[in-house]
Amino acid sequence: MDAETRAYLDRAIGAMRQDFAGLRGEFTGLRGELTGLQGEVGRLLGGFTGMRGELTDLRTEVRESAVETRRHFDVTAEALRHDVQIVAEGVVTANVAIERLGTELRAEMTSRFAVIDAAFIQVRRDFEDLRARL
Repeated sequence: MDAETRAYLDRAIGAMRQDFAGLRGEFTGLRGELTGLQGEVGRLLGGFTGMRGELTDLRTEVRESAVETRRHFDVTAEALRHDVQIVAEGVVTANVAIERLGTELRAEMTSRFAVIDAAFIQVRRDFEDLRARL
């Protein structure tokens, strides 16, 4: 091989070595960045794990709250049922009293009208007697 070719090849090989050295540096930088990314991904995974735990805790709290709310609702509903029953009994009692009062009032009115009718009959007779005498 002649000197010129050898010099060309030496320069080309040297340039390639520099390029490879540059590539090694870049790969080393990429490895460092990947290591950093792995660390960040690890922290993110840890954060997600923590969030999962918090979400599980939140779900548990919501379920417990729902159970407690249901219990309070049931107690309130039972109290309302009792109050409605008392009102219904009061309405029935009031209806019975009103019915009794109506019956008594009708009997009283019938009795008084009978007396008034008898009085009118007597007044008519008296008028007829007066007319007959005149």
